[in-house]
Amino acid sequence: MSYTPVANVESRKAHWLSAVACRLDIITSVALIVASTPLASLLSKAPLPVAQLNVLDDSWRIDIIYKALSGVWLDRNVIFTYGPLYQLITAIPARLLGFSLKTFYLTGVVTLIWTTIVLTFSTAKVLLHSEPAWKRALFLVLVVGFWSPLEVRTSALLFFYAVFVACVARILRPHPGLLVRAAACAFLLILAFMLSADTGFYAAIALILILAVSAIVDWKSARNLIRLAQFGLLSLAGFALFGIGINVAMGDQPFGFRFLRDAYQIVSTYRWIEPVSMPSNSSRVLMWTLAAAALIYCTALLKKDFRSTTSPRWRVFLLSSPLVALVVLQSALVRPGWEHMVIGLFPIILFSLVVLLGTRVSSITRTSVCLLIAVGGTGLITGPVSWLRPHNVIANYSFHSRRESSTCSGIYVDGVCFDSTTFGVRHDATALQVTSDFLRQTTAPTDSVMVFPYQNLVGDAARRLVAGGVLQNYLIGGEYLTRRQIVGLETLRPRYGVYFLDWPGVYKVDDVSSFTRTPQVWFYMQRHYSAERQIAPGIIALVRDESRPGRIRQQPHMLSGTGGDFAVAEDPQTIDLGKISWPNDADFLKLTMTMHYPVYWKLLKPAEVIVIVQLADGSEKQAKVVLRPNTSNEVWVYPWGDEGLGGFFNPAPAGPQAVLQPAVVGIKIRVARFDWISVMPTRVSVSRAEAVSLQY
Repeated sequence: MSYTPVANVESRKAHWLSAVACRLDIITSVALIVASTPLASLLSKAPLPVAQLNVLDDSWRIDIIYKALSGVWLDRNVIFTYGPLYQLITAIPARLLGFSLKTFYLTGVVTLIWTTIVLTFSTAKVLLHSEPAWKRALFLVLVVGFWSPLEVRTSALLFFYAVFVACVARILRPHPGLLVRAAACAFLLILAFMLSADTGFYAAIALILILAVSAIVDWKSARNLIRLAQFGLLSLAGFALFGIGINVAMGDQPFGFRFLRDAYQIVSTYRWIEPVSMPSNSSRVLMWTLAAAALIYCTALLKKDFRSTTSPRWRVFLLSSPLVALVVLQSALVRPGWEHMVIGLFPIILFSLVVLLGTRVSSITRTSVCLLIAVGGTGLITGPVSWLRPHNVIANYSFHSRRESSTCSGIYVDGVCFDSTTFGVRHDATALQVTSDFLRQTTAPTDSVMVFPYQNLVGDAARRLVAGGVLQNYLIGGEYLTRRQIVGLETLRPRYGVYFLDWPGVYKVDDVSSFTRTPQVWFYMQRHYSAERQIAPGIIALVRDESRPGRIRQQPHMLSGTGGDFAVAEDPQTIDLGKISWPNDADFLKLTMTMHYPVYWKLLKPAEVIVIVQLADGSEKQAKVVLRPNTSNEVWVYPWGDEGLGGFFNPAPAGPQAVLQPAVVGIKIRVARFDWISVMPTRVSVSRAEAVSLQY
């Protein structure tokens, strides 16, 4: 009897340790959430120091949050890459803490981290369901702590894929529930489209690939083929039914499916409006990552017991996951900067870790080798993400006194103290401060404002709704999106607007002039607004002027001898359209041209096109342009410095050309590959060249 208490204690310890071991993945997830929470800053009333200001990305990130709080929803009122589900998730902190720039910079990344942790945990539970909890915990640490780019779209897509695999593998067994699993997959497809346009289409492709792979693996089983066909049809029907509900909720016709049409427009234009060249470091990382993943997959697939001992779910995963990863990689190949390359490679990295940690072998040696490759490879190739580094975790819980707003040594805007020691941050923060102050002083809280081209955060900082049918002008490609943007502006008809000129030192998206990228939006703005004053160098305050549409018109002048059909045989190749006679009063160059590409360009990306305008004083302007392949395009170029475009908003009827500019004497078109993934056109057709003047 004297040993019973000791035995009970040991039994309780063993039970407690067993409980911890069985829930180690849950404990790890909670620990990661706690480590990422900036509790000290959340409880502080002092201004938040911010060392960087990314005007381009911060504008849309902040704007979708402010729009959500204002009752303006993506897919219903405004078109954007992301959807209302993403908007809802990112707006949660602002709903709880109140909207401000401080709330965004304090919680914006935290929201993405928490969502990524939850999605990665769920993915591990599905793909590594038969593995011990410690493996899933290790998987979480490796994926979230070292590899994850904190891109919710990708993390959600991988979770949707995991559920699709589980559902399809389950129906191949003699179990009921075909209708329930098809409905679940249909619902996840709808969620994917509500998250973002590309997530929706990638999820649909992933489900199709899973069904195709399953049909190929079990092609001898008529029963399985029938069940797969039934599952696919039921999923499609369920998607249509859920889609009708979304249509009604968004104020669309029951069978309108506007959210699908908008998503298609965004996805279909991405390949030709946003291509950039691939840096050498991205190319090396791409090759090495794909080679390592291929080695891991080949080793798993060549195991002798692959078909006999692995489950249907594992077989479907091993055969379909690399195909899905290659499909997702397409986005990174179009825009292969480092950040986008990391996002594009994340699926194949995650899948490779699943293969290594889900080896399903009894040999301790083989298991140890796989673990060594997973952990050692991660440690050698990358380090912990910034928010998980010890000094940042400690800072999240350092409750020391903070400075008050009056002691901010930088630029104070809406609870944020921007660093003023760096020129770029000082310039952008000052512009944000003075422009938001102007909008706050000249407009009422219920007024909307117009912002061109992409600096929407100035309206949000002023607590003014930014008008437009497309959230960011640089996403506009083609007539459909152009029309939606102009209709959105006409619906609200904001009284005041702000025009950020393509001023020297101001970021131009992919070096394409905002005027050249969206000329019809610019002309709408120029016809309906006149300059009131200059807020700061390169920033013009606009006021709506209803008299302008009736007295401003375009006068084209044909430039003879400049058209033709030109074969492209070199890379790069410069096409000379010859010498021209430029009218004295002309303001713009307009080219009507078609780039003829082989059909496989849709799997890669088009070439870079630059219009070279030669001037009478011996100088020249090189204007990069974006063109839809195999379609007639109207290309507008302002032949001189883009900062001169502000003069066209002068209210005086004398016109903008106060100073006579050197005449255009020649036009050339340069075509070159972006990189080894880019495709050269076979022909360039120039059907018309015009000099256009604005008559007042």
